[in-house]
Amino acid sequence: MKKTKIMFFQKAHQVLFAISLLGYLSPYYTWGRLNRFFFLVVPVILFVSFEILHLKTNCKKIILSIGITILTSYFHLRAYFMEFSFLGFMFFILSVFLFLILLSIPPKEAIVSWKNFLWLFALTLVPGIFIYFLRFNFDIPFKEIPPLNSLKNYNYLTFAGSLFPNLSSTQSLRFHGIYGEPGALGTYAALILGFDKFRNKIPCMIILFSGIISFSLAFCVLMIFNIFFIFKRKLLWVIFLFAIALAGTTSDELQTMFFSRLTFTEEGFSGDNRDKDQFKQEFDYFITNNNISDVVVGKGFRASNLAGGAGGASVRMFVYDYGLLGLFFVAVVYFSILAKNKTKNNFLAMLAYFMSMYQRPWIYNWDFIFIFYFGSFFDFMESGLNFQQQNLIKHSDQGSQGEKEGIV
Repeated sequence: MKKTKIMFFQKAHQVLFAISLLGYLSPYYTWGRLNRFFFLVVPVILFVSFEILHLKTNCKKIILSIGITILTSYFHLRAYFMEFSFLGFMFFILSVFLFLILLSIPPKEAIVSWKNFLWLFALTLVPGIFIYFLRFNFDIPFKEIPPLNSLKNYNYLTFAGSLFPNLSSTQSLRFHGIYGEPGALGTYAALILGFDKFRNKIPCMIILFSGIISFSLAFCVLMIFNIFFIFKRKLLWVIFLFAIALAGTTSDELQTMFFSRLTFTEEGFSGDNRDKDQFKQEFDYFITNNNISDVVVGKGFRASNLAGGAGGASVRMFVYDYGLLGLFFVAVVYFSILAKNKTKNNFLAMLAYFMSMYQRPWIYNWDFIFIFYFGSFFDFMESGLNFQQQNLIKHSDQGSQGEKEGIV
C-alpha cells in the first residue's frame, strides 16, 4: 500500500510540475487572478514534499529551499509594490539559487515531467487552432477582456481556449493560443522543438503548426537555427522553408506581418523593435558614461521601466537592470545544467537560448529554465538510449559475422 501511495504521489508531482510551468507562461485565464510567482512557489512545495515522501533526510536542502523561497517572496513583493527597488537584484540572485536546488529532482521525474508538459502545452493550443480558422467564416461570440500589460492600447477577444487582439490590422491574424503575445508563443515553440526533435511526434506537430501561424520572427530565426544545426532530414526542412517563403511573396498579409520585418533600413534591422527610442538613447548613455559599478551590477529591478523601457523587451533592459553580473549568473545556471546533460544538441540549444535573449531577455525565469533543464535531460537520456541501441546492434552484427566465419 505504501508503495502504491508513493507511485501515486510521484505521478501527481510530475503532472503538477507540468501544470505549474504552464501557469508560469501566463495563459489569459490567470490574468488578474494569480501572480506568476505563485507558480514558482508550487514547485518548491512539490520538491519539499517529494523529499519527505521518499524519507530523504537531506534537511539542509529542504531548509535551504524553504528559506530562499521566503526571501525571494519578500524581495519579489517588495519590488512588485514599489516602482523601483535595488533589492530586486537580490530577488534575481536568490531565484537563480532556488532553481539550482529545484533542478536536483530525480532523472525519471524530469523525463516524465517533460513529456507531460509537452502534451499539456500542445493540447492547450488545439482549441485555439480550430477557433483561429472558424472565426473567418462564422460569427463567434467572443468575450472582451483587458490586456495583462496595461501599456497595450487594445483589448483581447476570448472564446473556448483562444485569444485574439481586438484589432482590425493584420496583427489580428497572428495566432496567440491562450497566451498574450504570438512572439512569446513562437519563442517557446521553437525552443521546445529544438530539444524534442519530434521524438514525440503528435504534440510536436501541433506545436510546429502553432509556431508557423503565430508569424513570429523569433520562431522563424530559431527554427532556421534548429534546421541547420539540430534537426535531421535537412533537405525536407529546407524545402518546407522555401514553400513558406514562396507563399509570402504572394500574400500581402504575410508581407506586412512578417517578411517586411526582415529588411534592413538606414536605422538598422527593421525587426529590431523591442525597445523604444527613448530607452535606446538612455542605454547608450548608461554604457558610455564610465560608471563602472552601474554596468557591473545594473541599476536595479524595474529601473529600465522608469528609464523609458516600459513595454519593451530586449537584452538591453536586462543589462540595464542587472548589469554584467546578471549575465554572469544566467551563464552559470545554463552551464551548470549543460554540465549535467552533456550532448552536442544541448550545447546548440543553449546557443539558441542566448540568441532568443536578444528579444526576450528573461531566460532566467522559471519557464525558460524549466524547458532547458527538462528538455536537455530528455535529450541526454534519449541520446544515451540511442547510443546503447546502436552499440547492441553493432555487437550483434559482429557476433553474427563471427558465427558465419566459424561455420565456413
